[in-house]
Amino acid sequence: MGLGLPAAIYTEVVTLLEDISSGGVVCDATVDGICVMPQACSSYTSFSSYTFLFNFTSSSANYMRIPLATFATNVKGSGGSAQCNIEITYLSPDNTQSSNVILGGMFFQEMFGVFTNDHSTDPVT
Repeated sequence: MGLGLPAAIYTEVVTLLEDISSGGVVCDATVDGICVMPQACSSYTSFSSYTFLFNFTSSSANYMRIPLATFATNVKGSGGSAQCNIEITYLSPDNTQSSNVILGGMFFQEMFGVFTNDHSTDPVT
């Protein structure tokens, strides 16, 4: 899964995708549905303008921006040409998680850890 969104936020994102694709986006507003845009993802230059801002505390200084393009993949369409799948899933209001935003595997594949190895090797501890 890419990104699971509650109904109200999902509707806003679909509106933004309609702007990006000039009305060419088709979204499946069922649980586990995705949005499909008719051309390759690289042809939508507005992707770089749209990000999700996640605020983790009450302080507005602690946040993270995630580009919409993180959840986009090129696939071959039925006619053989590339189309852009946006892996954004609608969370049903009946779902117990419907008020949450769920970051799925596509988000975590974009992350990596950076650390300094400061362990002692003599003696090995």
